Amino acid sequence: MIADTEIRLKGMETLMSVLGYVQAERFISLVMREPFDYTIWQRKLWLNSDIEEISHKAMLYRHQQNVGLGDHNRRTVYAPTDSLNQDSQDYQD
Repeated sequence: MIADTEIRLKGMETLMSVLGYVQAERFISLVMREPFDYTIWQRKLWLNSDIEEISHKAMLYRHQQNVGLGDHNRRTVYAPTDSLNQDSQDYQD
């Protein structure tokens, strides 16, 4: 198990690398100002979505994040064509 201090450090590094310093501080102030239960939020987040829809959204997001990275980042993504069969698609960025 990771120590609390290390979790805080990695969390801050992640926030700052993704949001930048100013927005990371803003995020922290929002979380501290408003009561927020992550577990309840997470349960409600995907309430009306099935696993195929969540997977499809995740694959699209990953593909969008990799756009412009060149041939060295070519990946095969498995996208379901129906509920019983999967077909692979190559994405080349």
